[in-house]
Amino acid sequence: MRPARKARGGRIPGVCNRRATPRPGMQRRPNVTGLRGRDTSPPIEMIGHQLPRALLDAVIDDLSVSIVVLDDRRILYRNTSARVLAEKLQREHRTDLLVLLRDQADAAAAHLQASGRAVSLVTSGNGEPFYIHLREMVVDGVGRTLVACIRELAPERDAVKRCYGLSDREAQVVDLVLRGYGNRDIATALEIAPTTAKKHLSRIFNKVGVDSRAQLISRLA
Repeated sequence: MRPARKARGGRIPGVCNRRATPRPGMQRRPNVTGLRGRDTSPPIEMIGHQLPRALLDAVIDDLSVSIVVLDDRRILYRNTSARVLAEKLQREHRTDLLVLLRDQADAAAAHLQASGRAVSLVTSGNGEPFYIHLREMVVDGVGRTLVACIRELAPERDAVKRCYGLSDREAQVVDLVLRGYGNRDIATALEIAPTTAKKHLSRIFNKVGVDSRAQLISRLA
């Protein structure tokens, strides 16, 4: 057995880097991507020389998380989830998404100025919680923009329940804990005894693998 050759010229050790030798009577196909005038397809705009912009747009638009980009006057971009959320807020709570995000940005102005980032928890009229992540960015040709990522906790309840094997009642307790309810508040909301709520919470800690409410919120939120 001949000793392995050392990697050189950008070759990767342990990987076959040899070019295939054409058989007699066969011609090697030209590398079309390296030849001008051969490829008539439109150029693909790349992001960071890694992902085509069309692919990145498709991924962002397909996210279940709502993504909104806005400036001082209007919304510049929102994905499909954000459009659905905007309609839901208007229909169920008579709340305008743009006004909501501006209010949250004003409330978190100090954090945005200090680090360019901020996170806030907003609770709707029916107690449904939303996490809003804000980040300031300066975009060439656009100027100062604010990127908002809005995460609804409600759609994730079933996923949390399946992931950790929670019962229906335990999933309800987790939901209330994430809304900031204490044991007595949980007991009142579910019409159970406070000691029962405490037992549910103890079993939830064991299943999720945490030791406190703070750890549970940090793990699931």
